[in-house]
Amino acid sequence: MTCRIFHLVYFKSLYISSEMKNKTAFSLLFFFICFFICFLSINENLFAQKRKTPPRRTVAGTPQKILTVKPTRDLPPEMQRRLNAFYFAWETIKNNYFDQTFSGLNWENIKKEYEPRVLNTKTDKQLHDLLQEMINRLNRSHFVVIPPEVYQAIEKAKAKVKAKENRIAAEENESESEESGEDNFIFEADENAKFGIGVELRLINNQFVITRVESNSAAEKAGLKTGYAIEKINDVALGEMLVNIEIYYASFKNIKRHLPAQVVGWFLNGGEDSFVEVSYLDETEQLKNLKIRREKLTGETISIGKNFPEQYLKFETASLNDDVGYVKFNLFALPVVEKFCASLTQLKDKKAIIIDLRGNTGGILGTLIALSGMLTDKSVDLGTQIYKIGSENMVASSKAKNFKGRVIFLVDNQTVSAAEVFAAALQENNRALVIGEKTAGEALPSVSVELPTGAFLLYPIANFKTRNGNFLEGKGVEPNYVVALDRKSLLAGKDSQLEKALGIIKDDKIFPKPIENVLTIRTIGNSPPPPPPPPVKPKGKTLAEVTIKLPPYVPPKETPAGKDAKSLQVISEFINKIGGEEALGNISSYTLKGKTEIGVRGSKAEFDFNGYRRKPDKYAEVMESETVGQIREIYTAKKYLLQSDYGIIRELPIQTDTSKIEILSPINNLLKKDFYKSLVYQGSFDRQGKKAHVIEAKTEEGLIIALAFDVESKLLVGYVGQFYVVSFGDYRQIGNLLLPFQIERENLMKITLDEILLNPTIDESNFNKKENCFDKAN
Repeated sequence: MTCRIFHLVYFKSLYISSEMKNKTAFSLLFFFICFFICFLSINENLFAQKRKTPPRRTVAGTPQKILTVKPTRDLPPEMQRRLNAFYFAWETIKNNYFDQTFSGLNWENIKKEYEPRVLNTKTDKQLHDLLQEMINRLNRSHFVVIPPEVYQAIEKAKAKVKAKENRIAAEENESESEESGEDNFIFEADENAKFGIGVELRLINNQFVITRVESNSAAEKAGLKTGYAIEKINDVALGEMLVNIEIYYASFKNIKRHLPAQVVGWFLNGGEDSFVEVSYLDETEQLKNLKIRREKLTGETISIGKNFPEQYLKFETASLNDDVGYVKFNLFALPVVEKFCASLTQLKDKKAIIIDLRGNTGGILGTLIALSGMLTDKSVDLGTQIYKIGSENMVASSKAKNFKGRVIFLVDNQTVSAAEVFAAALQENNRALVIGEKTAGEALPSVSVELPTGAFLLYPIANFKTRNGNFLEGKGVEPNYVVALDRKSLLAGKDSQLEKALGIIKDDKIFPKPIENVLTIRTIGNSPPPPPPPPVKPKGKTLAEVTIKLPPYVPPKETPAGKDAKSLQVISEFINKIGGEEALGNISSYTLKGKTEIGVRGSKAEFDFNGYRRKPDKYAEVMESETVGQIREIYTAKKYLLQSDYGIIRELPIQTDTSKIEILSPINNLLKKDFYKSLVYQGSFDRQGKKAHVIEAKTEEGLIIALAFDVESKLLVGYVGQFYVVSFGDYRQIGNLLLPFQIERENLMKITLDEILLNPTIDESNFNKKENCFDKAN
């Protein structure tokens, strides 16, 4: 999940918890999608599992398991719903949580222990408290129940802030009205507005101390300086709030760590041209007050997932002196890749770059693959994600855009998740030094799922291990040089961590020599299966342009050896039903456009989907979302290409018949007289509530395929191979053809098409590698 969202939601949830979620290339693609999404979001849960040996398949298929509880007793509806939510949460963790030891707990006994307590709950709030108590016993980060209520405790404080703001605004408006003679609107603060005073805070000796004042910000103009300690914001005493939180939320780990950022976001930030009153201790320990008009903050609003509020990305590039450049950003997301690339172009002549990750709350893990690749001329082992079953090694390959000078990371205890992985990876590959304070130690890929009560359960699906075998969870990244911020230095205008970095760069004696190694991805155990992709709007006419009037297909009078008559009859009926053999054979190209939904380990991700097929030898699928960008999978007669906007690229020479792997191949292969060596009718079986003819087919290569045809409609509905499972549905008329608009792969990836174009002209760029910023050298 996105680390930033996790900490935002986690913090808010704490306030209300007491008051109150053989197709190897295809498998590679699915792994990368899952890889992005697990760190990418709470709302997207994605993974399939690649198996070493072919599993036993059943062509009839079964619907995805839905975790519900059948009423076993006469329970009131509200109680039944809470019981359903409990079992849903318990089983989701059982099936998807990476730690099979459950931190030494017997998970079955936990169920027995909590079930009677759930049955005694009177409200959803009591249930959510019980669920939080249950998952707290696992003692891991990224585990939280977010109730549907709107964070009641923090809302009380915010209400007080808003009331104060309204009083201030009323006074200002009254004064202005007297001068202008006009009525003025009284502004109410918007919690999502991107206006503020432009400061960063840290807790130093239990004081909320200003550690950074942005240039030309409202705070700088008002005279606030680093080292000043904020005592009150609009009459809300921060010290008193801190004491209450420590007492009331003592069971929540590391809650204090996240408070400074939340105080900025929820109290100091607000609506455009609104005012905030700040009481602070200056360098003489005198309590002073300021009324500051909020101004637009530097940065931009971005999306990190469809179910999350938009996030505010701040990215800064600066030249500190002739030799040293500086880059700072507050989260990991797709736009960071382009900005970081532009920074390296701007700073290409510098001898060293300082990358400031202090306060960086993580985000999309894929981002650091591109960033790492722009900081090394070799492959870099970023570490390993360890799932409940199997693991995935993460590797960043060197990019054409490549900074070869010195690199230093600045970190602190608010450097979280993907930011921790980034710092640890380059530190352990001897590519960078790390300066500051130990990081948060909260580095678990996590996702979320909605419970029947409307709450969200966040849970980790993997552990993370660094190149050298270190687990960051609960430990964090140990800096090469530990330097803590202190208020005295800050009051003197000194950033001791930054100054240490500048001193080391100037001395230039202690930088490590990068490790010499070239790595490849290692996959151990079960790993993710398959999905496809979506790009540019295809050119073409409306729907299909195929006008063919031919007699129906008639099977040969003599049954070929190894192919029984019943099988041939079922297949011929299907071919006739969808338009005939020649009508299908006359398709020289097609494009598909729609959406795809990928679901694994409890959650779902949505992408736009586009497919491109041009005979004889070109096929491409492109998936795209605002969060992940493009993931392109391209096949030609001579090569296979898998590429993402996050810098992952796999290009392999292959000799393949693309007609065997394109998305409609299970249909088109039925037209080829010699594709199947044998066809044996197995009988009629129940398939998801309907009868289906099942045929066992064997290819010339010896692969065994099971085909399922709906008895009533005569349409192909299932295709099961050793490494590939596809279901077809929602057939629609396109010209003279009947084609499926619903395609499901592995019960994990559901493609819903909006449009199929037949025989359009397809731009060649859809079959070529996309050039990104980091593909261009300085």
